[in-house]
Amino acid sequence: MSPKKLFQLRRLLKWQEIVMLIIILNACLFLPTIYSEIQVEDYSLDRIVEGGLAMINEQTASALKQGEIRNNHYTGQHMAKSSQEGKILVLPNQDSIEQINQEETPSLILTGDQWIFHYGPDKSITFPVYGENIECTKWTSDDEVKKFVNQQWFLSNKKTVILYLLMVAMALFMGNSLFLVILGGFFLSLVKKSKLFHIRGFKEGVSLMVGCLGLPTLLAAASGFIFKSPILMLNVQMIGTILMVVLVFYKTQFRDPLIEEN
Repeated sequence: MSPKKLFQLRRLLKWQEIVMLIIILNACLFLPTIYSEIQVEDYSLDRIVEGGLAMINEQTASALKQGEIRNNHYTGQHMAKSSQEGKILVLPNQDSIEQINQEETPSLILTGDQWIFHYGPDKSITFPVYGENIECTKWTSDDEVKKFVNQQWFLSNKKTVILYLLMVAMALFMGNSLFLVILGGFFLSLVKKSKLFHIRGFKEGVSLMVGCLGLPTLLAAASGFIFKSPILMLNVQMIGTILMVVLVFYKTQFRDPLIEEN
């Protein structure tokens, strides 16, 4: 759609049509995000719980560098290690688990069939042990141990993590679109008392912003399929929309007579 037609469109859209267009445009942004997120194979627990796996360090990781996992079950020796960042307990008894559950100190507990990540009194995350033929003695670095434990958590919570990421992306996209449309519409409506321009109110300003949002949003969606970066998509949408408003002004000076003459 040409800049002149976009300017004409400002008087034709109704509020329900404006809302529907915003929803449709955000759905276009959401498609590459869904495609990208369903392919996620790992996500750090530290991004959800601050310092989530900090207790796995050079003082404590050795507790997990022994034993083996067979048929989703861990066998090994009872061990307990602690550091300033937290504790790791391997195959503890039930009394130890209950005692840890009342402490403030972050702890990671490995029983035969499950992991228990404890991060405060009566606050814990439990997830199953996964693995068919894993020799824990082969881990040579603390990072390998941390990566394995994180992967165990992710396998158990993959659907929840993907849903969380999609909700965050949806909130970002919708927030960015509403920010552009509402703020841009407000500033455009400030010229309504001027005889130099023909934008007559907030609704016309919002309608114009929605029209200018269309092409940049489609370009942002295309960039999402290629680069898989939500931040890049937001930047493409924002910068593109601003450039579209500038282009409409350049072609029309926000005046109807110039359109009619052409």
